[in-house]
Amino acid sequence: MSVNFRDALRQSESSGNYDTVNKQGYTGAYQFGRDRIEDYIKSTGENFTMEQFRQNPKLQERVQGWHERDIMKFIESNNLNEYYGKEVGGVSITPTALLGMAHLGGKSGMRLFLETAGQYNPSDAQGTSLSDYGRKFSGTPGVSRREGLEAVTMSQGPRSVDRLERAAKALAGMDSSMVDPEMAAGIAAALRARGG
Repeated sequence: MSVNFRDALRQSESSGNYDTVNKQGYTGAYQFGRDRIEDYIKSTGENFTMEQFRQNPKLQERVQGWHERDIMKFIESNNLNEYYGKEVGGVSITPTALLGMAHLGGKSGMRLFLETAGQYNPSDAQGTSLSDYGRKFSGTPGVSRREGLEAVTMSQGPRSVDRLERAAKALAGMDSSMVDPEMAAGIAAALRARGG
């Protein structure tokens, strides 16, 4: 059985330990920092402390699902999905490669990596670079089914039909925690409108 992106990331970040805090203060199974937790709190209106976050695996999974959706929206809204299938800085670009790089270096860091052809490639305190995480997660199954969700940026013309069909196929096999309800509703409405 293959390991999906979230399982692989959890193992890589903390060996699957929800209760851990590293020397830099990154917390939980996915090693979130205070700034990203504050992004989640602002986005959702939920309120909790880092200690409450550390002690609650369900909350950590909920934050990770939001985190992944937020990164995918950023990728789509900035047309970074145009890099899918290309090699940049030694990394085969897939949705999971971009998720991994954005998890390590932020959405802007991931974007800079792409836009500088891999020249922007900082490392974290442990010496792990963006390209390291990109390569590590490039072929991870599961989230990679999100490729079709580039339909959010549907433009007029022949490519939009292909994108819509890929999006519908992607949604069919996706973990429900990865699906943005607004995105799914938009894709379903577009399929109905074209008689699909």
